[in-house]
Amino acid sequence: MKKSSFVALVLGTVSGVLFALGMCMALLPEWDAFTEGVIFGTVGVVLGLITVFVWRKWRKSLRLS
Repeated sequence: MKKSSFVALVLGTVSGVLFALGMCMALLPEWDAFTEGVIFGTVGVVLGLITVFVWRKWRKSLRLS
């Protein structure tokens, strides 16, 4: 497995879990953790965007070489 594929896999998994946990925390009133859920969801979205940019950068460099 290439380094770029592994990094994208790990970042994508972590961002997806953080986003899902944040949405559960924000939307379930029994948990009473709306603010923390919004923070977790935002961190998940930011990591997802970083994953996209990392994957595109390494994909372009692989095409050129």
